[in-house]
Amino acid sequence: MKILKIKINKEECYPLVYNNNIPDYIFLKITILFFKRKSFKTKYSYATTYIYFQKYLNENYNQELDKIIYNKQIDLIIKDIINFSSWLIVHINSQSSINLHLSNIKIILLRLSDLYSNDINTDYIKIQRIFNLQITEIKNKSNSYNSIPQKIIEELFSIINYKSKSNFFKNNLKTRNNLIFLLLFETGIRIGELLRLRIKDVYRHENKFYLQIKYHQNNNEDKRWDIPSLKNFNSQRFISISKNTYLIYELFIKYYRNKTKKHTFLFTNINGNPISKSMIQKIFNEVSIKINYKITPHMARHNFAENMIMYLIEFRGLETERAKDELRLLCGWTNNSSMPILYTKKYFQKIANAHNLKRLNDD
Repeated sequence: MKILKIKINKEECYPLVYNNNIPDYIFLKITILFFKRKSFKTKYSYATTYIYFQKYLNENYNQELDKIIYNKQIDLIIKDIINFSSWLIVHINSQSSINLHLSNIKIILLRLSDLYSNDINTDYIKIQRIFNLQITEIKNKSNSYNSIPQKIIEELFSIINYKSKSNFFKNNLKTRNNLIFLLLFETGIRIGELLRLRIKDVYRHENKFYLQIKYHQNNNEDKRWDIPSLKNFNSQRFISISKNTYLIYELFIKYYRNKTKKHTFLFTNINGNPISKSMIQKIFNEVSIKINYKITPHMARHNFAENMIMYLIEFRGLETERAKDELRLLCGWTNNSSMPILYTKKYFQKIANAHNLKRLNDD
């Protein structure tokens, strides 16, 4: 089995699973009906899991999924899912990848239940219960993450500032790179969202300044081999930025952005083409060497989320649940995303430990 990338229109790309040079109908149907709003990277992840599951079925049942559904045997497969977990351990070394595939197959089986409810006797609750009982609880991402200490951030911006004498980038790249760092730290946007920004996605409304993340109809002007995509439908949003960042944006557009007519992407390389993910990573690597501290674009997102949840609770006086809802909106997470729990947990851990330290000192 293999995966091929097909493009339906300007915005939609799908991974097509081929089995003996024939497209797999079941996976294509699931993808179009249920995963349409997902990014190509997420769809591809589901496709990879689907292939692993098909291999497992062939080895252990000598059948493929369509035959199992036709014979109404899917209930037996779900009950035996612990063996699929063991099979993955043999074939994959990474525990995080195993957890991801188990999470993916759970969702795929739930979607199969939607599609073939008359043929599958297993309902949502039963599938959920079986997974919860038979496999280790799948972590949404990780219980820990790395953000950047405040002193490192201060040192970072003292170097990356386009006016700084310590800025080691070429003159025509200083403003661009400064703006990239400011947008990542001020808004917490994903690297893929940064790469998709068009010139008019940063704008002014009266005396306020914003950045907007949205789907664009003319995405055919993107010629990058690894075209960045939005993670989900909730990724579409607008986020406020500071006046200072907007002024640097105007300076960049007026004097330093390559004046190309091939596209309207905000960030370009020296040849005028849209900047790539690898180039962003290269910039971060070079800055990491300069400050002697490893930083990544995603760490800026962690810092944003940490600072935002603290501000909402401490300075705006919001209840924890309301603060988490606002963070979901700003970060482009789904309404039921558990990601805000990660940041609120760390915030309250700091508060609790500070209180405990005060108690010990008072004694």
